[in-house]
Amino acid sequence: MIIRSLQVENFRHLASQTFEFDSRFNLIVGKNASGKTSLLESLYFLSQVGSFRTSRINQAICEGEEYFRVIAKLYSPQLEVESLLGLERTRGEVKVRQDGETIQRRSHLAKLLPMLFLGPDTGTNLMQEPKARRQFMDWGLFQNYESYLRVWQRYDRALSQRNAALKGHYPDPVLASIEDEMAEAGESLNIFRKAFVAELAPLVLDLLARLIDRDIEWALEYQPGFTEGKLREELAETRARDRQMTFTRTGPHRADFSLKSNGRLVAQHLSRGQIKLATIALMLSQIRLHQALNQSSTILLMDDLTAELDENKRIILLEELIAQKSQLFVTCLEESEFPELTDPLLKEQMNHYELNDGVAQKMV
Repeated sequence: MIIRSLQVENFRHLASQTFEFDSRFNLIVGKNASGKTSLLESLYFLSQVGSFRTSRINQAICEGEEYFRVIAKLYSPQLEVESLLGLERTRGEVKVRQDGETIQRRSHLAKLLPMLFLGPDTGTNLMQEPKARRQFMDWGLFQNYESYLRVWQRYDRALSQRNAALKGHYPDPVLASIEDEMAEAGESLNIFRKAFVAELAPLVLDLLARLIDRDIEWALEYQPGFTEGKLREELAETRARDRQMTFTRTGPHRADFSLKSNGRLVAQHLSRGQIKLATIALMLSQIRLHQALNQSSTILLMDDLTAELDENKRIILLEELIAQKSQLFVTCLEESEFPELTDPLLKEQMNHYELNDGVAQKMV
């Protein structure tokens, strides 16, 4: 799906207005606090029913109002059909409707609008937080493999049951029964994730060589969080210690992957600008893989990412972004900050908005 237009009402300090979008490239320019990030956030809500800025989603409601509403016109190039998607958040509930029908499952929206966000803090989070890296793997697997969600839900349910049993001091036979289910689902989950990292690795390494340095030896390494093939045994072995800690310390919920340059962790070795480029390489590789496996596009939101990138890196990044054939939403402080975007041929192929105090003006 691509987003053809977006109507916003009472969303943060954005004025109530309608945006028309290009199917490929949309540039949003504006000073700090002009509403650029809020516009991207309103788009993000349509896919995730949440925010990349805060877990307190009521904060997205304009001060003094009781609700916000975002309504998007969607179009599927594959099916050649249009759709209308609306989301309304009051201070007590969220309502989502597609073509007049209520949508209950968030997974439906995430599948309908495969969307990734890249902001100033994304690189730090992805390189330093194992949870963010697990979410990165889970996003790709959810989007690309129909059966993955059921396996993940099965494991997560068993994990929750085991943790509750540990806290409730349940006897060993009860824990052993839960561990049987947890081990079976966990081994399957691990197979998915290991294969995913193996598929992603050559795409990531190719982009890293282009964006950062071809002379660096890059490596993407997967860690399962347990000894493969022995999860049931390890859960039994750690049971006594887990009782004391009241949570499960072994399993694919502790899985991770590491990105290394010349054998050293990227987060500890590269500059801030290089870490930003490494994160971009990971995200764009996600899009490449999704397109290869599904023949469908992804929506990429990029918020103020051109800072700290020199001209050569910006040119390579722009070439790669255009080659992705995804719907792009790119923000920057000033158009001159990304001078490559002033190319007349490119300007003919993109929508350009300038935001000032929440009010957008479409540029021609």
